[in-house]
Amino acid sequence: TVPISVVKVGDRILSADRNRNYRYADVVAIPHRNTDHGYDRPSTRFILVTTDAGNDLKLSEDHMIWSCSHSNSEICVNQWELKKASSLIVGDFVELTSRTAAKIIGIDVTIDDSGYYTVVTQEELIVVNGFIASPFAVNHILGHYFYNIHRFLYMVIPSVMKSDWFGQLHATSSDMIADWSAN
Repeated sequence: TVPISVVKVGDRILSADRNRNYRYADVVAIPHRNTDHGYDRPSTRFILVTTDAGNDLKLSEDHMIWSCSHSNSEICVNQWELKKASSLIVGDFVELTSRTAAKIIGIDVTIDDSGYYTVVTQEELIVVNGFIASPFAVNHILGHYFYNIHRFLYMVIPSVMKSDWFGQLHATSSDMIADWSAN
């Protein structure tokens, strides 16, 4: 296990498709990095989700994880939906890689200006601290289909996709779009 902040394009991380078939997949893009763009980054609200299974996850309020709002975890088996972290409440369930439902027992909000990270792999979803999560904020489907371009380019020209200059260009443009859309 390594912090997401040190993952590079080409590294392999645990990922999943929509049917929860898990495999280690190559990272094909890193949309956001802690980079200096020459302008002040807006502060980001983070949600720290803590579960009764001992798993916790810090994510931006717009990033999404598989969750269920029913009061009984057994009902959640076929009721999972991608929800923004900002809409989660204590008592909701989140899906873990063990295919179990863990109850949210704590939600803390912090504001931080140190930057945020996500990675996109050859698969649709990523696994972070045992949580099945979307690497995208706001609109999972749009992000997923947009990054099919990066998935294709990674298969065709992996050396370009792994290069520092492309990574910096991609991170800078992704951060500018995210900052613009937050306003």
